[in-house]
Amino acid sequence: MEIIIGYIFFILSGLLFGLFGAGGSLVTIPILMFFFSISFKISTSYSLIIVFFTSLFGIFLTKNFKIHKIRSVLIFAVISILGVYFSRNYLFELISEKILLLVFVFFLFSSGISMLFNFKFNKLNFLVKRSKLISCFPLLAQAFLVGNLTGLLGVGGGFLIVPVLILFQKFNVKQAAHASLILIFLNSTLAIFSDINNNVLKVDFLLLASIIFLSFIGFILGLKIRVKLNLKIMHSLFALFLIIISLLVGINIQHF
Repeated sequence: MEIIIGYIFFILSGLLFGLFGAGGSLVTIPILMFFFSISFKISTSYSLIIVFFTSLFGIFLTKNFKIHKIRSVLIFAVISILGVYFSRNYLFELISEKILLLVFVFFLFSSGISMLFNFKFNKLNFLVKRSKLISCFPLLAQAFLVGNLTGLLGVGGGFLIVPVLILFQKFNVKQAAHASLILIFLNSTLAIFSDINNNVLKVDFLLLASIIFLSFIGFILGLKIRVKLNLKIMHSLFALFLIIISLLVGINIQHF
């Protein structure tokens, strides 16, 4: 019975990805741990493959798909990929699962709170007008941090990419969702190749295929729902989702 419930939840995973361009892996990893008794680190491998395919589907299936502020997105892509490579190849095996989970919970909760209460970060960018070189530094730091957390947590990075683009780069939630699909695809691709190269990719491919199929169904539903939601509602829903997931994982962290 528990496994059946787990499979149903994978539809929710895809639905979240369709709605926000992020968040699906935040559900996928806890589902694999709770209902399928798979360790956190192995769950990250499943998650990366799932978000790889889901983001690829999203790029082709999203109507009026358009990347805004291409320069910022390109810089973010290159630097975050470097962060993924560094963390997945050098940090992933060094840091314990408990610490990774604590980092996971902290960034989920803080991102959700920041978005929900519309915290402004204009003061962090006060040097923008003085120097183009200096103005790139916040974006470089954000991208490298997201890349490292993507590699360490195996979550595609969308749950961080979307808030970062909204809070720091002045994207609205739909623009951030579109950009995140491209960035998630690139980051997850490199992370998967790193796992293959390091011989740590251990998955049940029948289970993986089932998850991808159910996630795809949820993704289509999410796209249909997203068309009917305005930006303010989507923004608030995504923030609340981050907070709820962080609290659920945090409360049950001792069971992992």
